Amino acid sequence: MTQTGRKVSARVIVTADDFGLSPRVDAGILEAFQRGVVRSTALLVNFPDVKDSIARLRQAPELEVGIHLNLTAGPPVLPSERVPSLIKADGNFHDFSTFFALVVLRRISWDEVCREWEAQLERGAELGCKFSFLTSHQHVHMLPEAARIFVKLARKYRVGAARLSRFRLGDMLRPLRLKGLALDLFVPSVRKTFQEQTLFCNDSIFEIPPGKPDAALVRLCGIVKGLGEGVHELVCHPGYVDSMLRDRDSYVAERTMELAVLTDAKLSACLQSFGVELTTFRALETATTAEAKSTGSQSS
Repeated sequence: MTQTGRKVSARVIVTADDFGLSPRVDAGILEAFQRGVVRSTALLVNFPDVKDSIARLRQAPELEVGIHLNLTAGPPVLPSERVPSLIKADGNFHDFSTFFALVVLRRISWDEVCREWEAQLERGAELGCKFSFLTSHQHVHMLPEAARIFVKLARKYRVGAARLSRFRLGDMLRPLRLKGLALDLFVPSVRKTFQEQTLFCNDSIFEIPPGKPDAALVRLCGIVKGLGEGVHELVCHPGYVDSMLRDRDSYVAERTMELAVLTDAKLSACLQSFGVELTTFRALETATTAEAKSTGSQSS
């Protein structure tokens, strides 16, 4: 039940991806937390100015932080010679399309992926971050080989939750999301991998529809209305635009639209009216672990 007495029909984690992409993206995410419905963020640690981003994160100690493990934007943490299959001639990662093609051609070294992701987790730990969930940039962890690395690292670094990038079918068709449709093929095996290692995950994810803020908000509220029971994650990308963002990513102007939607009071009213409970990975993983321990003690 919510505090107003309404029955909770869905629990929603609102996660702003790409903290660490640029100073103005960081500023937008912090604003979406302070003035809007964002409760979690996923941090990119491979860019050279990550220390500045972590300093900005300290302005919002109540904002949940996960790691956005990265293989498709910017430079690796490890020296280039240790991850040659993951990078282009300029020393940066391949883009998603090229990475996916190289996976299909079996030209990606999964040992290198494991080493690079572990190096990213180590960098975060060295800089004082304690991550409560794992995600990946552009959902590459939904590839079965990557998912197995994911759970191995989750165990090693004692992270108890991860994103299951399962888009709802209707959301993938309007507009057409080819990446979501392709990755959906792997959802059953990835979910099983997570479950076998008791790694808590959400049931589905959804995004803010494209368009002008008012129209996007209306469509988003329609998605929320149809969520049903379970744990769902609203994966969003709020931010302001700066030159660093333009240099590092192709998703630029849309970030200001998402920020406007996430800080609109009508979105909070929509969530409340449909009995949606805003939560975090940390809260749900803790509750699930406590429930499992209680059940185990009662059965013994």
